[in-house]
Amino acid sequence: MITRVNGLALDVRGRLDAPPVLIVGPGPGFPLLHEAARIERALELGGWQAAFLEQRGCGRSQRDAELAPSVAQSIEDVTTAAHWLAARAATNVVVIGMSLGASYAVAAAARDPAPFRAVVGLGLDVDFAAADVAAHTFVVEAAEARGDRRALAAAASFAAPVATSRAFQLRAKWLTEFGGMQPGARWGAMVRRTFIDLVRGYGLLGAIQAFCAMSRVQDALLPELASFRLHDVRRLELPIALVHGARDAVSPSGLVQRWLDGLDAPSKSLRVLEGVGHLPHIEAPEIVRAALAEVLPPLAR
Repeated sequence: MITRVNGLALDVRGRLDAPPVLIVGPGPGFPLLHEAARIERALELGGWQAAFLEQRGCGRSQRDAELAPSVAQSIEDVTTAAHWLAARAATNVVVIGMSLGASYAVAAAARDPAPFRAVVGLGLDVDFAAADVAAHTFVVEAAEARGDRRALAAAASFAAPVATSRAFQLRAKWLTEFGGMQPGARWGAMVRRTFIDLVRGYGLLGAIQAFCAMSRVQDALLPELASFRLHDVRRLELPIALVHGARDAVSPSGLVQRWLDGLDAPSKSLRVLEGVGHLPHIEAPEIVRAALAEVLPPLAR
């Protein structure tokens, strides 16, 4: 069921009396609802009341011209969606965040813990400035090792800070080609598969609009994200479980570990998975399911 909350689109699945889970996808600019069914199957969320949040300006949440994205508003959107889902289910919400969506989820739970029960973060971004440097270094070193002059020339266009959609997308291409996004994936195949999935989820016109919205949202958010860090979040009043890929060149696991070491929370954990990149929900869904069981043992299946 697609519903709208404060202009944002949510795909709500499962029974009304089931435990609530809010899924916040990656970003900036990436739609999510076309992947809802696949994620629901991979993470075995069929027994939950799962609400997939389409972030501001993306996919079905781009229709309102007033939805101009900002980091602060994006964090507030997660809080708004969590309050809505908690009220609907009459109990607190587990939020599953992916990449930037995990960053927004952590920030939202730190500012207003009332609607939340726990945070599960997948490929969490904690420090964009440091990650920009690390990602650029990864591409340059991989290109030098392979003698790839084309990649080295391209890397000059996305030296830190990455503040435009063009630089962001070019970096994503070379991170993917060199295995720092999802080991074994190729950029061309990933783009084609994404577009086909978007057409299936939104129709041809909707897919084209979603692709165009990606660049618009990225150009709006990237200058602000260049200085975005979670290091101001020193305490959470709820459990947090993180799953991260050891081969994640977008958000290196060392950055996440240092942030988590300084975090005060009722319980906290970080699983770093060998051979996995930035997309653990795709590459290792069974580990993500174990992280869910960790923060909600009574609901483990």
